[in-house]
Amino acid sequence: MFVHSACDSAPDAMLVPAGGGPPKDLHVPAWTVAWGPVRIAYADGTTNPTSLWTALPDGADRRRVAAVEGLPSPAWSTDGRLAYLAGTTVVVQGQKVPLPFAQIRDLTWSPDGTHLLVVARGTSDPSFDLYVVRTDGTAVVRLTRNVDASSADWR
Repeated sequence: MFVHSACDSAPDAMLVPAGGGPPKDLHVPAWTVAWGPVRIAYADGTTNPTSLWTALPDGADRRRVAAVEGLPSPAWSTDGRLAYLAGTTVVVQGQKVPLPFAQIRDLTWSPDGTHLLVVARGTSDPSFDLYVVRTDGTAVVRLTRNVDASSADWR
């Protein structure tokens, strides 16, 4: 799955068969997408503020999750829980989890679903670094210092 963007149209989520072939347009206006165990999550940047939606992998059964400022960077846990950014707050399964950061760029789940890896900038830090935090916002551990990370993934 990827996002296709043309100069003359809004970006769309596209699905490519694993065996190759032409991509299928899901007709979902997505700025960013995340594939979950059962559904996809995507940010519709054609609305103001941005809306976070979920849908089946074929683009059907669309459900609006929330309106958020900026890009929500949706991420799915292996058991189907959805987390996303809402400003400097992370939302996990609809519950706001405030974190002690000035900005957050990206997030991803730990393989066991107990922690999040976030790309964030501390209140007195000049660059974005990697932090691990429990899904309830406790036990923040800084992993890097001044690397200016833009995204991360956890295996």
